[in-house]
Formats: sequence, structure tokens, C-alpha cells
Amino acid sequence: MKTIVLGGAGKLVERPPQSGEQTLVLPEPFGELNFIRSQHSEVATVPFAKGIRE
Repeated sequence: MKTIVLGGAGKLVERPPQSGEQTLVLPEPFGELNFIRSQHSEVATVPFAKGIRE
């Protein structure tokens, strides 16, 4: 199963769920956290919304 991701140039690309691990430093109380891609309803609906490019 692949997740559709809206890329930086407004292009749709497919990436596997639970891939693309990235570490971000968020403000306290969260601190440093690891993030991955996940399948979510916005991934299916955002590409079809009017006026959204990125």
C-alpha cells in the first residue's frame, strides 16, 4: 500500500506508509521527536481541494 504525498512543487508522489523517518525539534514540552509518513484522510482529500498547491 502506498501513501500519496503532495510534494514541494505541487506534484503528487507515492511513498510507502511508515517510511521517511525524520527527526524534528519541537518546542517544550515535546522536544526532539521522530516522525514518519502515515496514511490519513487528508492525504486522500487535500489533493482535490480547490486552491491548494502545496
